Amino acid sequence: MTKRTIWATVKSYKVQAPDYFEATNLEHLRQQLQTLADSYIPDPDNFIPPLGDLEFRYELDENEEPDIVHAYFTDKNLSRARFIRLRRE
Repeated sequence: MTKRTIWATVKSYKVQAPDYFEATNLEHLRQQLQTLADSYIPDPDNFIPPLGDLEFRYELDENEEPDIVHAYFTDKNLSRARFIRLRRE
């Protein structure tokens, strides 16, 4: 049986995220977050583009394991903007 890690949603921007994500590894978690980002419906009337590919940053615990995950997208001004922050449970 594959061990799953629970990642609690601390803060979500742009989309309504579930309270938590279950993932077998970081790649699985990144795929789930990218799918969530891809579900965002842009507003062409206000020149708001799709979110595109996410970038990730990790905060590590004392054992050098990811404890907090930050995901970002590139906004319409080509600046990095927050998408979601998760905490390992």
